[in-house]
Amino acid sequence: MTSLNFEDFKDCDTFYYLEDLSDPGTRGAERTATISQGHYVIVFDNSDCGDTAPPWNGEDDHAGVTYTVKIFL
Repeated sequence: MTSLNFEDFKDCDTFYYLEDLSDPGTRGAERTATISQGHYVIVFDNSDCGDTAPPWNGEDDHAGVTYTVKIFL
């Protein structure tokens, strides 16, 4: 998401993310997209602020995440 949307996300306000690069509720994904030059924030959301609901226990638990970002100019 953009830096501006990340500020809204942190406050649990309405925010927008890059749908082509997102996968709500995933256990594994690979995404590719062309985006405009700018500042972006990678968010792994395990809270009730976004599309993905918290885990079965209803808590905003921590989650282990491994990721790779490749940037082609």
